[in-house]
Amino acid sequence: MATAVSRGAWHSVVELPETRRLVKPRTSGITMVIDKGLGLRETLDLMEMAADHIDFLKIAFGSSALYPSKLMREKIALAKEYNIEVYPGGTLFEIAVFQKCTKEFFHRARELGFTYVEVSEGTIDLTPEERKKYITMAREEGFGVLAEIGKKDPTVKIDPARAVDQIFADLAHGAYKVIIEGRDSGQGVGIY
Repeated sequence: MATAVSRGAWHSVVELPETRRLVKPRTSGITMVIDKGLGLRETLDLMEMAADHIDFLKIAFGSSALYPSKLMREKIALAKEYNIEVYPGGTLFEIAVFQKCTKEFFHRARELGFTYVEVSEGTIDLTPEERKKYITMAREEGFGVLAEIGKKDPTVKIDPARAVDQIFADLAHGAYKVIIEGRDSGQGVGIY
């Protein structure tokens, strides 16, 4: 098992626990960073500072729809240069499902350079068959898939037994990992 070797500012003086992390690509200890609208230069700063610790960059809340196409492509390419998988959050996927344009959504995501997509139902309802269909469709389009279970509505609670069944089904259908909804606050939704 290969480990990362830190050459940080305190190298050889203080040994930090995270210096024993696995090198990329990791299968455990995965770190996903939510990008709420960083510009290209801020993204470069983030990459130079922390890329060794970041596995996924999630362009969240549908914000990738607000970027000029050229800038979005450049930002994604920059993250990929640092071995970081990039995906739009589930909001745009859910809008595409609602508007019945998922095929076009996947094509545009590929055109922009995204490497993963999120199949989620935080604001919509999907049957298990629909989840399977969208996970399969995304995989066929060449994407890695992060599935997400749970609702953004704090009054909707997750049924643990159904959640476990859905997690195993999503993984069996090709999802790389399954995320349990928690919003970025980690309060009042999903498992919280």
